[in-house]
Amino acid sequence: MSNQENGKGKVNEFQVYLSEDYRLNAEGQMVQNTAPRPCTPAIDRFKAKIHVSNQNGLRNAPCWNWIGSTTSSGYGEFKADGRRGAKKTNPHRFAYQHYIGSIPEGYEVDHLCKNRLCCNPAHLEAITLQENRRRRNADQTHCKQGHEFNDENTLRSGNRRRCRICSAERSRKFMERHPGYNAQKCQEYQARIKAT
Repeated sequence: MSNQENGKGKVNEFQVYLSEDYRLNAEGQMVQNTAPRPCTPAIDRFKAKIHVSNQNGLRNAPCWNWIGSTTSSGYGEFKADGRRGAKKTNPHRFAYQHYIGSIPEGYEVDHLCKNRLCCNPAHLEAITLQENRRRRNADQTHCKQGHEFNDENTLRSGNRRRCRICSAERSRKFMERHPGYNAQKCQEYQARIKAT
């Protein structure tokens, strides 16, 4: 058998194929030819990392909680390809694509049950980014410090909301750390830079 062919049609200039079963690797060691290990299908690996809740939730269906690896923001991580170095996706996106269909361009998958680890397709809906933010803001009635978002205490900037009390506190702490800071002069300087 030539060095260019190993019986399976693959070319490798760094190895010498001795027979159908053995070859010399790049370091000159005799090794056995082995077939690549088959990868478990993605749906089987996905199902192995799901725990179905005992309680019925949204639409009279239980949450399918992801028990695999998670991100720091609390969402699941899943390699649909299964190989080392493969791109990761969220298991709820994988579930939506597998059981419902493709996610339209510019859309996100929203958890209707508000459980970030849920992968039950009955609890998932593809919506626009703007709608997802609107729903999240509608559910969020207080800031992280516990101040209520109401007309008097809410600063709005586009689709974003900020707590007026927390903003004032941040400004006060900044001014304590930076005595002599003049916001007016800083804004004038930034305007001059933009003009040039």
